[in-house]
Amino acid sequence: KVADTGFKMLTSQLDQCLDRSESLSPVVLRAERFVDLVDALLMYVSGPREDKAIEAIDRLVPLADYLADDKTALPVVRTSKLSKEQGSQSQELEMWWPILLGLSRAVGDPRRTIRTKSLVTLLSIINQHFFPSREGSKEAHIDTSDTEFQSPQHGDLQTLQLVFRGVLTPMLEHAETRGNSGSRSPIPLPDDFERFVTGTTSRDTEQSTGEKTEWLDTTFDHLMDGCVSLCLKSIEIYQTDCLVEEVLGMFNSCLISDSGALAVRGMLRLQSFVVEDLDKDVITDDFWATVCHMLRRCLSVRGLPGQLSGSAEEETDTSPGTRKDRESDTQAQQQEALAMMSEFVLEEELLADRRHIGSNAVMIIGSLLGNRSIVESMGLRWYVFLGTGLGRGIEDWEQAARIMIMYPSQSLTSDNGLDPPHYLENALYGRKYMVKFLVHLIGKEEVLNPEKIAGTDSKPSATAAKSL
Repeated sequence: KVADTGFKMLTSQLDQCLDRSESLSPVVLRAERFVDLVDALLMYVSGPREDKAIEAIDRLVPLADYLADDKTALPVVRTSKLSKEQGSQSQELEMWWPILLGLSRAVGDPRRTIRTKSLVTLLSIINQHFFPSREGSKEAHIDTSDTEFQSPQHGDLQTLQLVFRGVLTPMLEHAETRGNSGSRSPIPLPDDFERFVTGTTSRDTEQSTGEKTEWLDTTFDHLMDGCVSLCLKSIEIYQTDCLVEEVLGMFNSCLISDSGALAVRGMLRLQSFVVEDLDKDVITDDFWATVCHMLRRCLSVRGLPGQLSGSAEEETDTSPGTRKDRESDTQAQQQEALAMMSEFVLEEELLADRRHIGSNAVMIIGSLLGNRSIVESMGLRWYVFLGTGLGRGIEDWEQAARIMIMYPSQSLTSDNGLDPPHYLENALYGRKYMVKFLVHLIGKEEVLNPEKIAGTDSKPSATAAKSL
């Protein structure tokens, strides 16, 4: 009853504030306590009453409309000296942050209905109030230097970039903080992946019949779809790909995460972004450079120790003092190498899910390099870059496998109880695709008949095949 009474009083005050009344009390509350009103609603969003939380989220929408209304004076904000120097645009942004950040935090709510409602509301506010609404803006290029379109409610690219970096990208942290439950769906592996070492467990092919409740299963795809939609809308309106970098930054945050499940989800969505979402005219060489470096990093083994330095090199100085110093240095190097291997094995125990990344990265790279239009777009340079990266990845996986055989883990299982793929399985899967790449390159005319190609610089495929 106390919560109901308090919420009725709060909503009553909100209704009075937003009805453009001329009475003094609502004007003061609206003008000087705007942030406090937002914070009060957000307290109900995070509260235990789900019905009140949903209604509180709905109540945030009129407050956003109020901020975006040109006919209404902005609320008074306690500004610092710095914000005063930055001008009215900074002050206006300062009023938006409590709403945007509050909804961003609510997207991490353990209740699925609350986080879905929060995400839908947040994306709706950004779409409605952070893009220009000028008639015919879709047909004409928007001049971002126009002062009329520099305030947030009219939309500008700089503000959208701030929203991506400060509001949308941080929401990916919810996948790690809310994604450690055993009820999470198994991390997918490629259909043609062979588990000849670990074997196929019953849950590898298990189809979940229960309702999915984990953040990664229920919210991640909606978040990324919404961000990609904002990016495509900005390309259409502004005729620039600035927000493509922000979306790639979100994917990169997924790939470098400690969570193997988040990294695999991010890679699969990145593949869809490249192949299906983006128009080929928008894709540049810089775009391919970023994507290829991201994928190639997924082929490496994080924290892999270097090769143990050998001591069998010939030495010209065989004096007792020199031999003793050399043996001491060799022993110190071996101890250091053993310590690094112990740390690597320990990290493998803690982050076993990340072993799923390698095989999925191979599958995605193979899919991209098997697509003629994609290969023509990226060019031979990035084709070879990914191919040679796969070769080095295979070497890393085999070295990691040797270490794990020497120092077997006692509790190497992933968060959901499944055995992660063995590094030897990843290496074999990578070699399959390496053979496919070589067959594709060797089958080219300039490789089969190099004498028919005039000039010394006209055999790029032959050079590529030799590199691989």
